[in-house]
Amino acid sequence: MASPEPDIDDLSHKRRMEELEIEMFEVEIKAKKLANAVLARNSAREHLIKVTQQYRELCQDSIMDERTRSMLKKGFLNMAKAVG
Repeated sequence: MASPEPDIDDLSHKRRMEELEIEMFEVEIKAKKLANAVLARNSAREHLIKVTQQYRELCQDSIMDERTRSMLKKGFLNMAKAVG
């Protein structure tokens, strides 16, 4: 006895299910990439906040002339640009 051939509707349904699985996998990858980008952005933001606080503390706690303060500020701004 010969085995019955699969119905064309069954084959197209199976193919469509495979396509949907691939699409779902691609969406999951995009979501993970986006989540990683958000984490990296938040980490950079937290770093900038910390650096800003350190700069303010340094300027408040130490006695320095305006030129030194300006050079220090320029250095902190360059760090901020590198991170952002």
